[in-house]
Amino acid sequence: MQTIKVQTTQNVTIEYPIADLGKRIAAKIIDSLVLTAIAFLFITIALTIQPGEDAVIGLILTFLLIYFVYPLVLELQMDGQTFGKKIMKIKVISLDGRSAGFLQYFLRWILNLADMQMGGAVGLVVIAVNGKGQRIGDLAAGTTVIDLKTKIQDLEKVINLHKIEENYVATYANVYLLSDHDVQVIQKIVLVYRQTGNEEILQKTADKVKEQLGLLYTQTGSNLHFLETVLKDYKALTMNN
Repeated sequence: MQTIKVQTTQNVTIEYPIADLGKRIAAKIIDSLVLTAIAFLFITIALTIQPGEDAVIGLILTFLLIYFVYPLVLELQMDGQTFGKKIMKIKVISLDGRSAGFLQYFLRWILNLADMQMGGAVGLVVIAVNGKGQRIGDLAAGTTVIDLKTKIQDLEKVINLHKIEENYVATYANVYLLSDHDVQVIQKIVLVYRQTGNEEILQKTADKVKEQLGLLYTQTGSNLHFLETVLKDYKALTMNN
């Protein structure tokens, strides 16, 4: 499996598996089915309207707008995912490891026209040859698409999750607010700390997680204990669902 190494804002290198072509194509198909369902809904509504009415033209224009902005709006609102990407567990990220910004999503979206030349063959060829899972839009935007599915296996490198009792009660019940990317960063930071003892990186990460979870104070002692507890809570509340 191809991987890509990205540098986080904490100066930690994280290696992500690149989403393969099969998953990206499958996500595209799922999104096409979603748009097809929306089209049928609009057609059904249009059939109830008298021919020639302005409302029919309005429905057509509305659907065309939805069709064209669908990937841009969803990736902006769903942190780099559309419905298809979410089902296939893949995600758009910036090459620096952060979530992509508006301009990056916009460039990916507008340059999709170039990627779709020759029935999408241009984009597929570019993805296959550049080694970073990037189509033309990704090259311009400084983004790529990663596979999130393998992150579950990596958790056991950080903490002995198999020791979580069946009746385990999470300390921080809102850990679901963390994204897959957030969890991978926490995992890597804990590993780096255990290898280097770098308290500054640990402190910055703990502060960022507290901010994301809206915590004014924690119920755990050290920063290391706090982050390990967050990982255990995440496992207990999300992985087994």
